[in-house]
Amino acid sequence: MEHPTPTLKATTPDELFTVVPYLLGFHPVESLVAIQIDGKRVGAVARSDIDGPPELVARALGPLFDRFATSDFILIAYCRDRHHGEAVLDSAESLLGRHRVVDTMMTDGVRGWSLFYDDDGWVLPPPDELLCAEAVYAGLAPMDDRLAIVRLVEGPASHQLPGLRVVFEAAVGAVESSSEPWEARLDRFDAYVKQLKDKEAAP
Repeated sequence: MEHPTPTLKATTPDELFTVVPYLLGFHPVESLVAIQIDGKRVGAVARSDIDGPPELVARALGPLFDRFATSDFILIAYCRDRHHGEAVLDSAESLLGRHRVVDTMMTDGVRGWSLFYDDDGWVLPPPDELLCAEAVYAGLAPMDDRLAIVRLVEGPASHQLPGLRVVFEAAVGAVESSSEPWEARLDRFDAYVKQLKDKEAAP
């Protein structure tokens, strides 16, 4: 029996602020986020660092805008400096074309602004708990920040490589010196690696 794919529905700026970390996989800070809108559905989501000249920040997302040349976008600035965030959004709108912008939003972490609807902004409420629960049910769980994802997928540091090479060569040597069938050798190699302690596997 097939189960329907869970769907997240965000209809207000506050709900969109709630779901963005789940779409990105982490909580963005000092970022320009672009959300591709495909009809009424979210497509690609990307971000760039917001530090630097506004034109360069916007240009970092240019390939995304070009890749989905017929799509509209929502642009969100996460920036403590409201004036800089507005300048970045202006540059991104100009690069994208204002006719393709569904909304531009901004937050400094305390207040939110939807530049098409409310110039004065509002105090951001806590994230919508039901929407967060639906996102988790859909298998989405944001990490604390982008660096947490970097640490999760980065390879070993250069000073760890010699020790890893010794471990690898020892395992390969044990496999090559065996007269067992290759399937059995690979099973033994896998068992050898699994029994290593963390300090041996990544000295």
